[in-house]
Amino acid sequence: MITSQSRYLKNRDGGPEGEVVFCDRTRLWKTGLLIGWLLFLPGAGSVLAADMLGLESPSILGKQTLVPEPSPPEGPPAILAEREKSEAGENKQETSWTLLSGPEAQDMTLSQALTRMLEQHQRIKAAEADLQAAIATLAKTRTGYFPELKMTTDSGREVINNANTTPDTAMPMRHMNLTVNQMLWDFGKAKAEVGKAEISVRQLQNNVELARQDLLLEGITASINLLRAHQTLEFAQQSVDNIQKQAGLEESRVDLGSGFPTDVLQAKSQLAGAQARHSRAKGGLVNAMNRYRAVFNAEPPVREKLHALQVPQSQLPATLEELIHLTRSDNLQLKNAGLSEELAGLDVDRVLASDLAPKLNLIGESKFSRNDNGTEGNKESRSIKMELSYALNFGLPGLDAMQVARKQKLAVSSRKHDTMMTVDEQARNAWQNLVTARENADFLANQVRIAMAYLRLAQEERVQGRRSLIDVLSGETTVINAQSDAAAAESDVVIAAYTILKVVGRLALATVQ
Repeated sequence: MITSQSRYLKNRDGGPEGEVVFCDRTRLWKTGLLIGWLLFLPGAGSVLAADMLGLESPSILGKQTLVPEPSPPEGPPAILAEREKSEAGENKQETSWTLLSGPEAQDMTLSQALTRMLEQHQRIKAAEADLQAAIATLAKTRTGYFPELKMTTDSGREVINNANTTPDTAMPMRHMNLTVNQMLWDFGKAKAEVGKAEISVRQLQNNVELARQDLLLEGITASINLLRAHQTLEFAQQSVDNIQKQAGLEESRVDLGSGFPTDVLQAKSQLAGAQARHSRAKGGLVNAMNRYRAVFNAEPPVREKLHALQVPQSQLPATLEELIHLTRSDNLQLKNAGLSEELAGLDVDRVLASDLAPKLNLIGESKFSRNDNGTEGNKESRSIKMELSYALNFGLPGLDAMQVARKQKLAVSSRKHDTMMTVDEQARNAWQNLVTARENADFLANQVRIAMAYLRLAQEERVQGRRSLIDVLSGETTVINAQSDAAAAESDVVIAAYTILKVVGRLALATVQ
């Protein structure tokens, strides 16, 4: 019967489209070998039973016992590779994720800090653990293609009191049943379950990459904001020092009778404003350092190790239309939404096969008994059969289950469309943020140039006596504030550029310049 059915079988690794998947040739060969050994090798089942029960072997094989030789693990290479990878991940020594401090942290460059973060951050470790669990689940799901061996055994004393003239019996009895069940055809249930497990692995692979890109953007932003906070504090300190110097000079001139007391008061007023700006800058630096510690789990580096990042211009799309196109093809959230839709479609197939279709199995059974039912001696029986099973509930719950699966697929499709709209919005906003940041940076750079030109003229006119101290102080304060704002605007441009790479799904350590 196996030979007559073999023309319908298809290797899972190849074959024409549309053929029904029973099982692959390797699995069929192994199953036939196992069933044949159990059922048709004379006394094989009895020897195994006797060995497991601690009994003497049946006379057909003398008193030999079966000692199975150790054998390598069996299974498709893909499953073995996944298992080895999972076991390697479990056995890998955990790297301590503790706060890094001291000279090592202070001298660390951004590239070194990002590399350490990607290797040790707990968010990535959690995503990788989820992926390893999904790979193990996939390996477990694929075992549905393999035969199942079931063994039942019992031992005791059986006493039979016969009502007729037959003598009563009281003997120790033994039973052992071995059953091998190989699924041949389940109308796609196992295939759908394996497909769902494979899609789950792909989704979690995307989640690992998504976690890496999220952390990269957070790390880049934290580093840029830390540099910006240092620059803002430096400019604020420069403004305070300059006003204090000029106010002191004006006080000296008043003491000598050549200055104006009102200029001194106005200078002190501006000094109070500059000190307030300096205080805010100090608080901003503390916040930026706290954010750096939270992202990198390390003490911030010294100021000299912080350098401005360049805009990765070669990695950016040229137009908004190109950005939208790249986002729809490479964005990881959209990829996962598409995989969820595939997952829902496979669930429909699984419900159809599980609740509305029969199941065809190849079953081999070997039975051994001793002193059974009052009959002294050993008894063996072996059988092999193909079994078609189908369970029908007259309430037809399978139809309801199909309706549930189809509605869930519709809901997932709607969520995918909503995710696409959300991602489009993120892409458009990221593009506009980059455009706005660049325009703002250009305007502020122009403001710096104009303010410096005004300051030069004001200082010359001050020497000539045509300008007051307040005019000069106002010009100097304007220059310093404009320089601070321009530096902050350049930081916004870089952050906006890397945010676009994150939205597209192409942010990587190699893109950090």
